[in-house]
Amino acid sequence: MLQTFNYNKKYILSILIVLIAFQFSYSQVISGTANVQTNSTHNYTYDDGTPQVFFKWVVPVGHTILSQGFVGTEYYVNIQWGAAGTEMLSCTSGKKFPVVLLAGMSITISSGAQPAIPDAPTVTNFSGYTELTRGTPPSGETWYWQSTALGTSTSNSSVTKTMTSGTKYYLRSYNSGNQLWSDARIINYTINNGVLNIYTRANTWDRPKVRTPKKIYKKGK
Repeated sequence: MLQTFNYNKKYILSILIVLIAFQFSYSQVISGTANVQTNSTHNYTYDDGTPQVFFKWVVPVGHTILSQGFVGTEYYVNIQWGAAGTEMLSCTSGKKFPVVLLAGMSITISSGAQPAIPDAPTVTNFSGYTELTRGTPPSGETWYWQSTALGTSTSNSSVTKTMTSGTKYYLRSYNSGNQLWSDARIINYTINNGVLNIYTRANTWDRPKVRTPKKIYKKGK
């Protein structure tokens, strides 16, 4: 019993020493956004130039790691933040005691209103393609075309989107102030195959190029 007590005492003392050292002496920091919105996702990195053994991101309960990994000595993580509040994001190295606390970052999570679903775009069919034309987003928001309902690409906010294949596309609104995405506007469309189905007599002389059900006839042929 006494031996166990002494071991636990030493264990607790060691943890306190590590925490104090972490608080006052670590020079490396986590890079990323410190002020975020509820349900927003953000990337964070840690790199002190040294490969780590059993590196681990420590994220408080209620928040979700969507992806993580490393390239060389740079360790990265993508986190979706949950409820509003102040949390500590940290990273550690080591599988068993002593686990080294490498760095920490205070995260302030604020709540905000989710943007409304964008208005339905205008769908215009042409020969061989279809053009989607969006409206004007509210102030502070940008509407982005997405290939999936959960897409978060900010690469295309153009007024029109030209489609040459497929039957469905998406439009989402992004508020840069609170960094929240709207639910997706689902856009259904069709593509005209570009063939003019003009049926005429095959032996007519000096006719325009037309397509009959079985072959194409050219002018004067």
